[in-house]
Amino acid sequence: MNKNQIQNKILCVDDCNDMQDMLREYLESEGYEVQCAGNGTQALATMETFKPDLVLLDYLMPGTDGLEMLKNLRMRGENIAVIMISGRGDDVDKIIGIESGADDYVSKPFNLRELSARVKAVLKRASYKAQSTDAHPDKETEHISFDKWILDSDRFQVFDSDGNSAKLTTNEFLVLKKLVTSAHQALTREQLFNVLKNRDMDVYDRAVDVQITRIRQKLGDDPKNPKYIKTVRNVGYMFLNTSSSPDTKTSGAAASEHQNSL
Repeated sequence: MNKNQIQNKILCVDDCNDMQDMLREYLESEGYEVQCAGNGTQALATMETFKPDLVLLDYLMPGTDGLEMLKNLRMRGENIAVIMISGRGDDVDKIIGIESGADDYVSKPFNLRELSARVKAVLKRASYKAQSTDAHPDKETEHISFDKWILDSDRFQVFDSDGNSAKLTTNEFLVLKKLVTSAHQALTREQLFNVLKNRDMDVYDRAVDVQITRIRQKLGDDPKNPKYIKTVRNVGYMFLNTSSSPDTKTSGAAASEHQNSL
């Protein structure tokens, strides 16, 4: 197997020791640095020193379960990549996992090669998000502005005029950016789902709806009287704001000044 040139860190959280051993052995053979935890409480403690790039998180565990841990992370503003793993394959569970901020969802039993592909895809998206203008001070940054919001493509985040983050997840950011850069065009759910790179999920319609609901909540957009995102019946969604400016560029120095205001 091909080894990763950069050794990413993965935290596997599962109450089953056999599952921990299997994931550790396979992921280490793929070139990852792996640690394991048996529940959410242990995982949060491990994260203080291990600093994983991605968490494989079991849905149901004793004590602090995966869903509770995920919600805890997102409430704290942690945007670490998370793939939920569950023996329950219900569509509702998948939707709840994504709605709570998971980047992907895998049902047991799963193929290890499929899991590896999902891990690589999620880590790739997360690596884009982790890049900052601090590491590239001379790099121009794309800032898309609409109303009081600034969409920062380097940080995969949206900030208001006071520098406060909307705390979007990676998936929410990708969906919003697609809408903003296609302003006044009706986009289908399939078009929006394609930016999430989870094409084999069989609940993509509802998954996109979940992302839209969370984006609206975080931007303060009323679906009954939308200012930004309009539901287009039997089609999908459309971004309405006429003040969108997709071509706004900011220098690295200016971007750093913006970050310092946060």
